[in-house]
Amino acid sequence: MKNINGVFFDCWDTLISFKVKNCNWNFQTLMDHSINKEEIDWDGLRHFCEKFFFDYYNAHLDYEVKIKQVLNLFVTYFNIKLDCELDVCIHEILIHLDPQPVEGIGEFLTFLDEHNIPYACLSNTIYEADDTKDLIEKLIPGHEFQFVLASSDYAVKKPNPIFFQTGVKHASLNIEDCIYVGDKILQDCYGSYKAGFKYSILIDWQNREQKQLTHLKKINKPTDFPYKRVSSYLELKNFIEND
Repeated sequence: MKNINGVFFDCWDTLISFKVKNCNWNFQTLMDHSINKEEIDWDGLRHFCEKFFFDYYNAHLDYEVKIKQVLNLFVTYFNIKLDCELDVCIHEILIHLDPQPVEGIGEFLTFLDEHNIPYACLSNTIYEADDTKDLIEKLIPGHEFQFVLASSDYAVKKPNPIFFQTGVKHASLNIEDCIYVGDKILQDCYGSYKAGFKYSILIDWQNREQKQLTHLKKINKPTDFPYKRVSSYLELKNFIEND
């Protein structure tokens, strides 16, 4: 078995799948708590929100904002009056998602538990770390993540190596003895490779590797670096067990 002393995971589409049950999920909580609903151009906010997030995520920034800042922008720009503090709204956003555990993750975490290998989540997210951790533990019960470290709490985000290195330092482990598992080649594999992980793992259960590579070449992002592609957590378990 490979000498691995810690495993770090991405969150969305690595531990739990990203699915929505409400197309307004990013600002539904503002609609719920608005006391001047009839005065608000909600269609305008929807387009504003979609463009904001499209531009933000496609900029591939090394730095992160917090959801409270984003909601504060929406509230101020559209003059939304609320019946509560903004902090109440930020904790209600994720209830409008419909995620499910990625197939095989429970069994893989059991494998890590049996070999006393600690694990944690290092996630690019503007949302609250505790809310993300609660969601993970609800969907994948019976497993003890050391922590969920959210980019929104540390200003930097993947693929910035500082984000990965900060997470591993938080776990008091040596990065060269750990692996990182994620579903994005640039953010997860390239970032963790640059940070110094023993292995950078692409968990490609949705079979999107070639599509990602094509897109990264089109926007002149790096693709020529080592990472290990696996199609399932069973394949990852076999890789760890066998030299």
